[in-house]
Amino acid sequence: MTNMHSSMNGDNLFGLVRDENIPPAKCEYCGKLLYYVHPVVGGRQSSIGFYEMCDCEGLKRAKAEEEQGYVQELQQRMKLEQIERLFRQSNLGRRFKDRTFESFKPEFNPEAYRVALDYAQNFEEYSQQGLGLIFTGSFGVGKTHLAAAIANYLIANKSIPVVFGSVPTLLGELKKAYDSESISAERIEKKLCSVELLIIDDLGKEKPTEWVVEKLYLIINSRYEDYKPVVITTNLTLDEIEQRLNIAGSLAGSAIVSRLVEMCRVVPMHGQDFRLSLRKNAC
Repeated sequence: MTNMHSSMNGDNLFGLVRDENIPPAKCEYCGKLLYYVHPVVGGRQSSIGFYEMCDCEGLKRAKAEEEQGYVQELQQRMKLEQIERLFRQSNLGRRFKDRTFESFKPEFNPEAYRVALDYAQNFEEYSQQGLGLIFTGSFGVGKTHLAAAIANYLIANKSIPVVFGSVPTLLGELKKAYDSESISAERIEKKLCSVELLIIDDLGKEKPTEWVVEKLYLIINSRYEDYKPVVITTNLTLDEIEQRLNIAGSLAGSAIVSRLVEMCRVVPMHGQDFRLSLRKNAC
Protein backbone atom coordinates (compact mmCIF):
# COMPACT_ATOMS: atom_id res chain seq x y z
CA MET A 1 0.00 0.00 0.00
CA THR A 2 1.18 3.50 -0.80
CA ASN A 3 0.72 6.45 1.54
CA MET A 4 -1.33 9.10 -0.26
CA HIS A 5 -2.18 11.73 2.34
CA SER A 6 -0.71 12.21 5.77
CA SER A 7 -0.50 14.87 8.40
CA MET A 8 1.31 14.99 11.70
CA ASN A 9 -0.49 15.80 14.93
CA GLY A 10 1.85 15.15 17.82
CA ASP A 11 2.82 11.50 17.74
CA ASN A 12 -0.33 10.50 15.79
CA LEU A 13 -0.41 10.04 12.04
CA PHE A 14 -3.62 10.78 10.16
CA GLY A 15 -4.27 10.30 6.45
CA LEU A 16 -5.25 7.88 3.69
CA VAL A 17 -3.35 4.99 2.12
CA ARG A 18 -3.97 3.58 -1.32
CA ASP A 19 -4.89 -0.10 -1.58
CA GLU A 20 -2.83 -1.43 -4.47
CA ASN A 21 -4.70 -4.76 -4.40
CA ILE A 22 -7.93 -3.16 -5.61
CA PRO A 23 -7.89 -1.67 -9.12
CA PRO A 24 -8.83 1.99 -9.47
CA ALA A 25 -12.14 3.11 -10.88
CA LYS A 26 -12.79 5.88 -13.37
CA CYS A 27 -14.94 8.92 -12.77
CA GLU A 28 -17.93 8.51 -15.07
CA TYR A 29 -17.94 12.23 -15.77
CA CYS A 30 -14.30 13.13 -16.45
CA GLY A 31 -12.44 9.78 -16.61
CA LYS A 32 -10.07 10.56 -13.74
CA LEU A 33 -8.63 7.51 -11.91
CA LEU A 34 -10.10 7.13 -8.44
CA TYR A 35 -8.16 4.89 -6.05
CA TYR A 36 -9.48 2.67 -3.32
CA VAL A 37 -8.10 3.99 0.00
CA HIS A 38 -8.09 3.21 3.73
CA PRO A 39 -8.12 5.86 6.44
CA VAL A 40 -5.22 6.01 8.92
CA VAL A 41 -6.07 7.26 12.39
CA GLY A 42 -3.45 7.61 15.10
CA GLY A 43 -0.98 5.71 12.97
CA ARG A 44 -3.29 2.71 12.62
CA GLN A 45 -4.82 1.76 9.28
CA SER A 46 -8.51 0.89 9.20
CA SER A 47 -9.69 -2.25 7.44
CA ILE A 48 -12.61 -0.23 6.09
CA GLY A 49 -11.98 1.44 2.76
CA PHE A 50 -13.65 3.43 0.01
CA TYR A 51 -13.04 4.91 -3.40
CA GLU A 52 -11.88 8.50 -3.63
CA MET A 53 -14.45 11.10 -4.62
CA CYS A 54 -13.79 13.10 -7.75
CA ASP A 55 -14.00 16.87 -7.57
CA CYS A 56 -14.78 17.50 -11.24
CA GLU A 57 -17.51 19.86 -12.45
CA GLY A 58 -19.45 17.02 -14.02
CA LEU A 59 -19.90 15.28 -10.69
CA LYS A 60 -20.81 18.56 -9.00
CA ARG A 61 -23.51 19.18 -11.60
CA ALA A 62 -24.83 15.63 -11.23
CA LYS A 63 -25.01 15.97 -7.45
CA ALA A 64 -26.74 19.34 -7.79
CA GLU A 65 -29.28 17.82 -10.20
CA GLU A 66 -29.84 14.87 -7.87
CA GLU A 67 -30.43 17.20 -4.94
CA GLN A 68 -32.78 19.32 -7.05
CA GLY A 69 -34.68 16.20 -8.09
CA TYR A 70 -35.02 15.18 -4.46
CA VAL A 71 -36.29 18.62 -3.51
CA GLN A 72 -38.81 18.57 -6.37
CA GLU A 73 -39.98 15.10 -5.40
CA LEU A 74 -40.38 16.21 -1.78
CA GLN A 75 -42.28 19.33 -2.86
CA GLN A 76 -44.57 17.25 -5.07
CA ARG A 77 -45.23 14.80 -2.25
CA MET A 78 -45.98 17.66 0.14
CA LYS A 79 -48.30 19.24 -2.45
CA LEU A 80 -50.20 15.97 -2.90
CA GLU A 81 -50.53 15.60 0.86
CA GLN A 82 -51.80 19.18 1.08
CA ILE A 83 -54.33 18.57 -1.68
CA GLU A 84 -55.57 15.40 0.02
CA ARG A 85 -55.89 17.30 3.29
CA LEU A 86 -57.85 20.08 1.54
CA PHE A 87 -60.18 17.50 -0.01
CA ARG A 88 -60.84 16.00 3.43
CA GLN A 89 -61.57 19.43 4.87
CA SER A 90 -63.83 20.45 1.97
CA ASN A 91 -66.71 18.05 2.82
CA LEU A 92 -66.97 17.18 -0.89
CA GLY A 93 -67.28 13.46 -0.28
CA ARG A 94 -66.64 10.66 -2.75
CA ARG A 95 -69.55 11.41 -5.10
CA PHE A 96 -68.74 15.06 -5.65
CA LYS A 97 -64.99 14.49 -6.06
CA ASP A 98 -65.93 13.02 -9.45
CA ARG A 99 -67.85 16.15 -10.49
CA THR A 100 -65.25 17.92 -12.63
CA PHE A 101 -65.32 20.18 -15.66
CA GLU A 102 -64.08 17.25 -17.73
CA SER A 103 -67.06 15.09 -16.75
CA PHE A 104 -69.64 17.86 -17.33
CA LYS A 105 -71.53 17.91 -20.65
CA PRO A 106 -71.25 21.58 -21.64
CA GLU A 107 -73.60 21.28 -24.62
CA PHE A 108 -76.60 21.26 -22.25
CA ASN A 109 -75.68 24.53 -20.50
CA PRO A 110 -72.73 26.02 -22.40
CA GLU A 111 -72.91 29.52 -20.92
CA ALA A 112 -73.08 28.25 -17.34
CA TYR A 113 -70.15 25.94 -18.08
CA ARG A 114 -68.12 28.82 -19.53
CA VAL A 115 -68.87 31.08 -16.55
CA ALA A 116 -67.99 28.38 -14.02
CA LEU A 117 -64.73 27.43 -15.75
CA ASP A 118 -63.69 31.06 -16.09
CA TYR A 119 -64.48 31.61 -12.41
CA ALA A 120 -62.30 28.67 -11.36
CA GLN A 121 -59.42 29.56 -13.66
CA ASN A 122 -59.43 33.22 -12.58
CA PHE A 123 -60.54 32.73 -8.99
CA GLU A 124 -57.84 34.97 -7.52
CA GLU A 125 -59.14 37.94 -9.49
CA TYR A 126 -62.78 37.31 -8.55
CA SER A 127 -61.84 36.60 -4.94
CA GLN A 128 -60.11 39.95 -4.52
CA GLN A 129 -63.45 41.56 -5.34
CA GLY A 130 -65.39 39.15 -3.15
CA LEU A 131 -67.40 37.98 -6.17
CA GLY A 132 -69.17 34.64 -6.33
CA LEU A 133 -71.84 32.83 -8.34
CA ILE A 134 -75.43 31.71 -7.84
CA PHE A 135 -76.50 28.81 -10.07
CA THR A 136 -80.29 28.73 -10.39
CA GLY A 137 -82.56 26.29 -12.16
CA SER A 138 -84.65 23.17 -11.81
CA PHE A 139 -83.55 19.78 -10.54
CA GLY A 140 -80.88 17.81 -12.39
CA VAL A 141 -79.59 20.51 -14.77
CA GLY A 142 -76.01 20.41 -13.43
CA LYS A 143 -75.93 23.18 -10.83
CA THR A 144 -74.26 21.08 -8.15
CA HIS A 145 -71.96 19.49 -10.71
CA LEU A 146 -70.55 22.88 -11.75
CA ALA A 147 -70.25 24.05 -8.14
CA ALA A 148 -68.36 20.87 -7.23
CA ALA A 149 -66.24 21.22 -10.38
CA ILE A 150 -65.15 24.67 -9.17
CA ALA A 151 -64.22 23.20 -5.78
CA ASN A 152 -62.31 20.29 -7.34
CA TYR A 153 -60.43 22.61 -9.70
CA LEU A 154 -59.42 25.07 -6.98
CA ILE A 155 -58.22 22.33 -4.62
CA ALA A 156 -56.41 20.17 -7.18
CA ASN A 157 -54.89 22.92 -9.32
CA LYS A 158 -54.43 25.85 -6.96
CA SER A 159 -54.45 24.32 -3.45
CA ILE A 160 -57.14 26.81 -2.43
CA PRO A 161 -59.23 25.81 0.62
CA VAL A 162 -62.92 25.26 -0.12
CA VAL A 163 -65.84 24.16 2.07
CA PHE A 164 -68.77 22.55 0.28
CA GLY A 165 -72.17 21.46 1.58
CA SER A 166 -75.87 22.11 2.03
CA VAL A 167 -77.11 24.38 4.81
CA PRO A 168 -78.23 21.39 6.94
CA THR A 169 -74.79 19.80 6.50
CA LEU A 170 -72.78 22.96 7.12
CA LEU A 171 -74.84 24.20 10.05
CA GLY A 172 -75.66 20.77 11.44
CA GLU A 173 -72.10 20.26 12.64
CA LEU A 174 -72.08 23.78 14.08
CA LYS A 175 -75.39 23.24 15.92
CA LYS A 176 -74.19 19.95 17.34
CA ALA A 177 -71.06 21.67 18.66
CA TYR A 178 -73.13 24.48 20.23
CA ASP A 179 -75.61 22.07 21.81
CA SER A 180 -72.78 20.10 23.39
CA GLU A 181 -71.02 23.32 24.43
CA SER A 182 -67.98 22.12 22.52
CA ILE A 183 -65.01 24.43 22.13
CA SER A 184 -65.03 23.47 18.43
CA ALA A 185 -68.18 25.55 17.78
CA GLU A 186 -66.19 28.77 17.48
CA ARG A 187 -63.65 27.07 15.23
CA ILE A 188 -66.35 25.70 12.92
CA GLU A 189 -68.11 29.06 12.72
CA LYS A 190 -64.84 30.84 11.98
CA LYS A 191 -64.06 28.34 9.23
CA LEU A 192 -67.41 28.94 7.52
CA CYS A 193 -66.86 32.69 7.73
CA SER A 194 -63.25 32.79 6.61
CA VAL A 195 -62.53 29.86 4.24
CA GLU A 196 -61.34 31.09 0.83
CA LEU A 197 -64.49 29.82 -0.88
CA LEU A 198 -67.74 28.64 0.70
CA ILE A 199 -70.08 26.65 -1.55
CA ILE A 200 -73.68 26.31 -0.33
CA ASP A 201 -75.56 23.63 -2.21
CA ASP A 202 -79.37 23.68 -2.53
CA LEU A 203 -79.98 26.91 -0.63
CA GLY A 204 -83.66 27.12 0.26
CA LYS A 205 -84.25 23.42 0.91
CA GLU A 206 -83.32 23.71 4.59
CA LYS A 207 -85.92 24.17 7.31
CA PRO A 208 -85.71 27.91 8.06
CA THR A 209 -85.68 27.93 11.84
CA GLU A 210 -84.79 31.10 13.67
CA TRP A 211 -81.36 29.67 14.61
CA VAL A 212 -80.61 28.58 11.02
CA VAL A 213 -81.52 31.97 9.57
CA GLU A 214 -79.52 33.78 12.25
CA LYS A 215 -76.39 31.73 11.58
CA LEU A 216 -76.85 31.91 7.83
CA TYR A 217 -77.04 35.69 8.04
CA LEU A 218 -73.98 35.81 10.32
CA ILE A 219 -71.93 33.76 7.86
CA ILE A 220 -73.06 35.58 4.71
CA ASN A 221 -72.68 39.01 6.32
CA SER A 222 -69.20 38.17 7.66
CA ARG A 223 -68.07 37.00 4.24
CA TYR A 224 -69.66 40.05 2.62
CA GLU A 225 -67.74 42.40 4.90
CA ASP A 226 -64.44 40.55 4.40
CA TYR A 227 -64.76 40.15 0.61
CA LYS A 228 -64.90 36.37 0.94
CA PRO A 229 -66.86 34.90 -1.99
CA VAL A 230 -69.62 32.31 -1.96
CA VAL A 231 -70.93 30.01 -4.66
CA ILE A 232 -74.55 28.93 -4.28
CA THR A 233 -76.86 26.49 -6.02
CA THR A 234 -80.62 26.75 -5.62
CA ASN A 235 -83.87 25.60 -7.18
CA LEU A 236 -85.58 28.80 -6.04
CA THR A 237 -85.58 32.35 -7.29
CA LEU A 238 -84.00 35.02 -5.12
CA ASP A 239 -87.47 36.34 -4.25
CA GLU A 240 -88.51 32.86 -3.11
CA ILE A 241 -85.36 32.54 -0.97
CA GLU A 242 -86.05 35.92 0.59
CA GLN A 243 -89.64 35.00 1.44
CA ARG A 244 -88.61 31.62 2.82
CA LEU A 245 -85.95 33.10 5.12
CA ASN A 246 -88.08 36.03 6.34
CA ILE A 247 -89.59 34.16 9.30
CA ALA A 248 -91.33 35.38 12.46
CA GLY A 249 -91.45 38.97 11.23
CA SER A 250 -87.69 39.01 10.72
CA LEU A 251 -86.18 40.62 7.63
CA ALA A 252 -83.03 38.52 7.84
CA GLY A 253 -83.96 36.83 4.56
CA SER A 254 -84.12 40.21 2.84
CA ALA A 255 -80.75 41.15 4.31
CA ILE A 256 -79.19 37.86 3.19
CA VAL A 257 -80.52 38.12 -0.37
CA SER A 258 -79.53 41.79 -0.59
CA ARG A 259 -75.92 40.86 0.17
CA LEU A 260 -75.96 37.89 -2.18
CA VAL A 261 -77.18 40.07 -5.04
CA GLU A 262 -74.19 42.37 -4.53
CA MET A 263 -71.72 39.50 -3.99
CA CYS A 264 -72.75 37.10 -6.76
CA ARG A 265 -73.49 36.81 -10.43
CA VAL A 266 -76.70 34.87 -11.07
CA VAL A 267 -76.17 32.04 -13.57
CA PRO A 268 -79.47 30.54 -14.79
CA MET A 269 -79.41 26.92 -15.96
CA HIS A 270 -82.04 25.18 -18.07
CA GLY A 271 -82.88 21.75 -19.41
CA GLN A 272 -84.38 18.45 -18.37
CA ASP A 273 -83.48 16.54 -15.24
CA PHE A 274 -80.57 14.35 -16.34
CA ARG A 275 -81.32 11.87 -13.54
CA LEU A 276 -84.82 11.40 -14.98
CA SER A 277 -83.29 10.91 -18.42
CA LEU A 278 -80.96 8.24 -17.05
CA ARG A 279 -83.92 6.43 -15.49
CA LYS A 280 -85.92 6.56 -18.71
CA ASN A 281 -82.98 5.27 -20.73
CA ALA A 282 -82.58 2.41 -18.28
CA CYS A 283 -86.17 1.28 -18.85
